[in-house]
Amino acid sequence: MTSMIHPLKKAIKKQCGNCIPKGELWLGSGLFTGEGLPDTLENHIRMADRLGHDILCLPVSDAGDLKPETGYRYFDIPDIGSAVKICGRPVFAVIDGPFQDLVNRMGLMTVLTDWIQDQEEIAHTYKALSEKALGLIDKILEQPVSAIVIADDFASCSGPLVSPADIETLFSPFYKQAVQAINKTSAAVFLHSCGKLDSLLPIFKSWRIDGFCAIQSSVNNLEHMVHLFDGNILIMAGIEPELLETQPPPAGPLEQFRQTVAALGPSGNLIISTGSGLYKSEHMERLREIYLLAGQYCDGWF
Repeated sequence: MTSMIHPLKKAIKKQCGNCIPKGELWLGSGLFTGEGLPDTLENHIRMADRLGHDILCLPVSDAGDLKPETGYRYFDIPDIGSAVKICGRPVFAVIDGPFQDLVNRMGLMTVLTDWIQDQEEIAHTYKALSEKALGLIDKILEQPVSAIVIADDFASCSGPLVSPADIETLFSPFYKQAVQAINKTSAAVFLHSCGKLDSLLPIFKSWRIDGFCAIQSSVNNLEHMVHLFDGNILIMAGIEPELLETQPPPAGPLEQFRQTVAALGPSGNLIISTGSGLYKSEHMERLREIYLLAGQYCDGWF
């Protein structure tokens, strides 16, 4: 077990006891609107309490604001320290990675077109955004954060958006530098990406990340991921959209959830979460029911 994951798992276990831990990478502004609450730091903590979450994840930017295209709020860096003092559970800071920032600025189709036609210019812009992200990470590390999650959507459900070789060449310098900086403070590093990631896993392993957050269990074999990383990772995942949106839940996704929890829960490699965040208040009761099912599928967490 890596030195970063072990203390984090101990801190999470202090919260969850012998139960499998729970959390969400994003609590959307619509969730709070549906509950008649303003989207504030205090209400994020209260919502985590209501849902029985064992970690708190806060999207962070240099200037906290609501970004309507994402549906969730970005917090200021000092909010991390405030959250740690108030909530008493591990706090994860979530940042946009350089590729995600590039896509947010230019649009995915423009990025993919320029990737083919003008990769030199794309690489130049990416390097500048990498420096910006590293500066943000340095500022976050001045706070008592337990982990930093870098959100970079590298893939769709069919596979990587660009070639794995390009991802390794262009993105590796940033990730290796980010991991080194974060691990120096004994914080852990997680990656979020949508889509099917199997062809990218050897690259991710070379970056020495500590796990994955909010990945799609429908297109990724989570047991294989844990095995490939020699058991030295944490994965936040397991709840696919159908389990929240369809009542009664479809048999296939429910059985997949059962298998995931039973396989990865006892070894301490799983934190239960959705793959995309929680945005609707009407999903809260269903989420609580899923948490109860998880307790039946797994009677202990490492």
